[in-house]
Amino acid sequence: MRNLNEVESFGGTAAEDDDIERFFVETPAFSLLTSGRRHLVVGRKGSGKTALYLAVRNSAGRESSLSVGLTFKQYPWAAHLKYASTEVDSTERFVSSWLFLMLIETFSSVIKAAGPGLDRHQRRALDDVSKFLRHNYGTTDLDFRHLFPAGGLRLDKIDVKPEVLKNSLGGFTQSRTGESLGATLTRINDWLFAKLEVLNSKTPKTYVLFDELDLGFEPEKAEYLDRVTGLLLAMRYFVSRITRNGIPVHPVVFLRTDIFDLLHFGDKNKIVNAEMVELAWHDQLERTGASLKHLLDWRIKEELEVKNLDEAWGKAFDDQLTRGTQHKFQHMTFRTFLRPRDVIQFANLALSAAKSRGPREGVPNEDLRISNSDVKAARVPYSNYFRRELDDEIAAVEPAWQSYLEVLRIVGAAKFERSDYEAAFEVARRKFELKLSIEDSLSLLYQFSILGFERAVTGAGLIYQFRYIDPSVPFESDAAYFYVHRGLKETLGLTETQS
Repeated sequence: MRNLNEVESFGGTAAEDDDIERFFVETPAFSLLTSGRRHLVVGRKGSGKTALYLAVRNSAGRESSLSVGLTFKQYPWAAHLKYASTEVDSTERFVSSWLFLMLIETFSSVIKAAGPGLDRHQRRALDDVSKFLRHNYGTTDLDFRHLFPAGGLRLDKIDVKPEVLKNSLGGFTQSRTGESLGATLTRINDWLFAKLEVLNSKTPKTYVLFDELDLGFEPEKAEYLDRVTGLLLAMRYFVSRITRNGIPVHPVVFLRTDIFDLLHFGDKNKIVNAEMVELAWHDQLERTGASLKHLLDWRIKEELEVKNLDEAWGKAFDDQLTRGTQHKFQHMTFRTFLRPRDVIQFANLALSAAKSRGPREGVPNEDLRISNSDVKAARVPYSNYFRRELDDEIAAVEPAWQSYLEVLRIVGAAKFERSDYEAAFEVARRKFELKLSIEDSLSLLYQFSILGFERAVTGAGLIYQFRYIDPSVPFESDAAYFYVHRGLKETLGLTETQS
């Protein structure tokens, strides 16, 4: 077993920089995705979406399944836009282009992995799609960023016949059609679905994963919201069609909660009920479900090379309660949004504080444990981190959001009444350009869980309600008291209550 001085950290806060193979802890969300029961993952920034994305890819590799990981950094949206349909409502204009992308990426992977065992009809279906891909892209091993050529798609390698599609589309074998690019995609998609249905259960289990869709997020632009809406509608249609035919292809979309909340379209509630899993973690000490305690215990076990998971916590933290009543773990999570990223960051900062304290106090390496003083020392740098995290999340929605943090700084206390906020707002108005009203600024602070409000709950008495705990609870701007999130207390220099 190693000691704390030999440990650099308990892992990274960004999944792409972390050792997913060592540190990933399976949760109910992972099972829902890998079993094909859910196809949309929604979670706040830092809640573990990218870790889940990477874990599904790793799982596919271990199971000899196929996976396609699509991340949208430097994606040519302008080229994609040219293939939007002009014949449908704006929220549906990207459906055909997303379906095309899903189908082409599926076939590209299946063609690469194809082996013996196909009958002549199935082999012919793959050969037909291979010819189409080579004719348009020069290869069957495609880069999804180049699926939408500016000049359109060449169709002379496609022969779509009514008896194949069981409808009255008719055949077309010409190099170009006079249709819009979007309408052409609709016909090609029907042809591709027909070929996929010929393969049927011979199609290997395949995941098509969509991540980093928040890149380029501009909430005021309808085109961005239409793109994401189109992807969700395409996912729903794709899943419905392939499920009816027993084809094991699973598109999965990973999306930030605040972006999903901005979308308004007819089938949204159906998608929520049938396709969505929301990443919601808990901080109970029992390691069940989506447990942050399990996540941190596992990381400690791996880093300290502890054999028994039940012993991991005690090898890193001493057993003293904070303030005499609170477990150290919950003292930390109280200052988070119940996200893996926050808990890992706090634990790493407490580890750093312990490693600095040990030599000063002459603590033997094998006896060093993270103490209450180390947790307390971590609170200031953690609070600064927490504020930066909020800036990453809110700046695109309200660039001047930190001006409203200054209102809270002027209030000076974590717990306050509305009249205190109104008075501080008037002071801040003389220093900053506050474009939002008092009411709207309070709503903004609640929307991003910077602020909670006091409410009575049957059986629980008075609690402070934060949106990250239960997004379904609407804001009560006339509440008796408001409370600033604990994670911001140090960075704003707040006392507990006003003197």
